[in-house]
Amino acid sequence: MRRRILAGLGGLSLLVFSALGLPGCGPGTVAEPASPVVSPDSEAGKKAREQDAKLMELRRQQEAKLRHRMKGLPVEE
Repeated sequence: MRRRILAGLGGLSLLVFSALGLPGCGPGTVAEPASPVVSPDSEAGKKAREQDAKLMELRRQQEAKLRHRMKGLPVEE
């Protein structure tokens, strides 16, 4: 029983110390964003929204085709 507690504490302390070594986890440091943030009214924001709408429409069409195939219905285009 005592051995399990010490092993758990050792693993936890290792996790804490490794997290402190990562960028963005220490005091005064900021991690870089994964994707650029743009204003929704800017040209890049409008372009991103337009691209997102196209991808959502394509995904909707692909899912509809898949549902028809799974049911054995003819695919509508």
